Amino acid sequence: MRIAFAFAALYCLLVGCAAEEMEQPQSSADGQAIFDRLHCGVCHAVSPEGESPRGPNSGPNLWGVAWERSDEWVRGHIQNPRSSSPVTTMPDFPLEEDELDALVTWLQSLH
Repeated sequence: MRIAFAFAALYCLLVGCAAEEMEQPQSSADGQAIFDRLHCGVCHAVSPEGESPRGPNSGPNLWGVAWERSDEWVRGHIQNPRSSSPVTTMPDFPLEEDELDALVTWLQSLH
């Protein structure tokens, strides 16, 4: 029982810290810094070599992805991934407009 409680407390602490980190506004409009701050690289590779995804619930390698989709699609997918991919495990990322612009611009540069 104590172990289950300890795991539940640790989970809540980790999820709470991640949510708190996401909600803090950032003044930086550097797309790669935003990608790193949101820990997108845990699930997504960014490699011209076609590196495989990072784990069982991982998304695709993002190298060249923005060139295959419209800016509006990429923006919408970052903000609400299940609107375009209903079975995805990717969480929503409520970013400020300048952060979202910077992230999309950075993703477009990966080609």
